[in-house]
Amino acid sequence: MRPAETLFVSIASYRDSELIPTLKDMIVNAAHPEALRIAICWQHDEDISLFIDAGMTLCQSYIHSNNDIFVFEYQSARITILSVHYYHSQGACWARHMAEQFYNDETWFLQIDSHCRFIHHWDSEAITMMKSLQKRCPKPILSTYPPSYNPADEANRSAFISRLTFREFSPEGLPMLSSTTFSADEPPRCGYLAGGLIFAPGSFVLEVPNDPEIFFAGEEIAMAARAFTHGYDIHTPNKILLWHFYHRSEANKICVDHNNKAKENGSVDLAWWERDKVSKKRVRSLLGLESSPSEPGAYGHGKARTLAEFERRIGVHFCSQTVMPDVVGDARLSYFPDRSYSESDWLE
Repeated sequence: MRPAETLFVSIASYRDSELIPTLKDMIVNAAHPEALRIAICWQHDEDISLFIDAGMTLCQSYIHSNNDIFVFEYQSARITILSVHYYHSQGACWARHMAEQFYNDETWFLQIDSHCRFIHHWDSEAITMMKSLQKRCPKPILSTYPPSYNPADEANRSAFISRLTFREFSPEGLPMLSSTTFSADEPPRCGYLAGGLIFAPGSFVLEVPNDPEIFFAGEEIAMAARAFTHGYDIHTPNKILLWHFYHRSEANKICVDHNNKAKENGSVDLAWWERDKVSKKRVRSLLGLESSPSEPGAYGHGKARTLAEFERRIGVHFCSQTVMPDVVGDARLSYFPDRSYSESDWLE
């Protein structure tokens, strides 16, 4: 019997040795593992026995769109794996997009990376936080950069919470993010979201799906702008829900595997930097920075609010690459409440 509330978990995993520990930790620490519907775009060069050896039961396998699909069960959680050789990967957002194809009207949505650890009953904590926010706004999102862990030293996990802030503009004019610590009795409003932790109503998958042509850079500002214009309100969790492994200097990376040599010998269709170039134009187009913008298709802005409203809320003007003083001052503001001043006053 399907639980009353289900949780769709989307994971993009690129040759990541932390995937299995992440899955186990997530499921073991869930209050309701039977409600988890986990979908993984598994970009790899390994055999599926990796999951069987970890104690997962293979329930089904089939081919869909020339890709192998494997369905496992582990402690009542359902895990669907889309198996793709890593040379066929097209980037982080493409992988997230592929995982999202397995969404099946679940109540809640969680997007994470494949290198995480979780608090006890993380799912109940997140849902409780979301339901509290829904009393104030109809479409809340929880997102931030989670604190860090290191698999080589699991006992020393970071114990602080942080909210996302503006750091600088990239050479392409894209806002780049950082974070700052805070404490609060409830989740504060924020203008930005992080690709490694998005918790939202399930409808988010359908309304703001990942753009498969965004390679990596610019993913977060693009998703934040699209979420805002679709009527979603981003908040920062006011307690730790999970940890993230950041300093992965030894990890396999697509920007190393998909190099010019791999393209020359026919292993990949495009080098990573070629996809990145297309990707950044799409993000610039979304932010109104391109004189000949890319066509966004289903990955453009919503109609609930405008891009100009988003700029006002985060205190950033994309075209001039300027920010409100409090964005880079001591306050490090990332969300400004509605104010009555005119457009000219705001620009001044």
